[in-house]
Amino acid sequence: TKVKEMKPEGIAIAALPGEWSFIAKEMAKQVVKVPVVSSPHPWPGNTVFQVKAEVEGWIVGAFFQEDLPGAEVQAWVKRFRALGEADPKIPKPVYAAVDPQMYDAIMYAAKVMREGKVTGDTPFQQVRVLLRDGYNAMKDYKGIVRTYTMNQDGDAIGPVYPVVAKNGRWELIK
Repeated sequence: TKVKEMKPEGIAIAALPGEWSFIAKEMAKQVVKVPVVSSPHPWPGNTVFQVKAEVEGWIVGAFFQEDLPGAEVQAWVKRFRALGEADPKIPKPVYAAVDPQMYDAIMYAAKVMREGKVTGDTPFQQVRVLLRDGYNAMKDYKGIVRTYTMNQDGDAIGPVYPVVAKNGRWELIK
């Protein structure tokens, strides 16, 4: 009730998916209808589908979006959706979010291990050092999501895509 009493012009939220959903439901219950911008925490998965009426029009920053242009991205999304739809254990609707980043990380690790000639007999500690050094040296690696470069702080830098909740899914703001 405090938020409603304040009569905000807009709200910024940083919350994990469960809390984000609770806030969305509570705002709807109190009829607080203002623009909302959020941290990317609720973006992955089906949270937007579970509270679709409550979050319609809300904006978050995403690290990937199924609507991104490019033949390679769209081919990956098509394959991901087909595999997800065929698996009864995966919640529906199938939505690619953090999965492409994991794919890119695994493919980069495979590249580093191939270049380092890792085999099943390579000592674990040697592989660990090879991967650590490989990730720290990453520069201009083209993945599905984006081209990655590791900065001096050990963070893979790249763009964030603004998306808006529409009809229970995230859509790229163009």
